[in-house]
Amino acid sequence: MLKNVTDEERVDELAEKMYYCALCDPMVDYMNWDSIRINIELQSEELFVEPDKIVERASEYHTEMESMREAINASRNE
Repeated sequence: MLKNVTDEERVDELAEKMYYCALCDPMVDYMNWDSIRINIELQSEELFVEPDKIVERASEYHTEMESMREAINASRNE
């Protein structure tokens, strides 16, 4: 049974760590949110926690990183 994480501070902490862990996974396409989301869901299951709040918060990190992804894409196209 998966545990529901309710403490917002803990959700933020887990989301940030899982997001950056997903970005470092060579099997994850760090430019693709679905690839990152699936990895975060798998990490959540390994820790026996509900992924919903963590994925929601991690999506905010992903949005914040949009300018960095755009810069990476621009440099690839040069």
